[in-house]
Amino acid sequence: MNSIEGNVGELSGVTTVKVNLNSGTVGVEFNPNEVSIDKIKETIDDQGYDVQ
Repeated sequence: MNSIEGNVGELSGVTTVKVNLNSGTVGVEFNPNEVSIDKIKETIDDQGYDVQ
C-alpha cells in the first residue's frame, strides 16, 4: 500500500493520499483541474489493486 501512496502522491495535482488497510480504501485529495480521477484510478490499478 505504500507504493500506492508514493505513486499517486507523485501525480501533479494530488495533495494527500491516505491508505486505510483495515477498510481497504484509499482517500485522495486532489485538484481536478490538474489530474483526473481516472488517472488516479489507473495509477492504483497499475500497482495491482482493484479499483471500484
